Amino acid sequence: MSTITTLQSYFGFTRIPFGRDIPPAALAQHPGHREAVARIEWCIDQRRMGVITGEVGAGKTVAARAALARLE
Repeated sequence: MSTITTLQSYFGFTRIPFGRDIPPAALAQHPGHREAVARIEWCIDQRRMGVITGEVGAGKTVAARAALARLE
């Protein structure tokens, strides 16, 4: 049995946790996340270039996915 299968079985997961298939609305949101999404949306609205930086696991990709999901 693979490690992933073992973890899924042990914790009772029905799918791989933290995958990219999680809908942005289901992702954890906190003040820093909301700030990042607002800044990304501002860059898009103003047609400006922005740079997202942060530690590994800080939520950069999550914020970008959330902002992209809100585009018309």
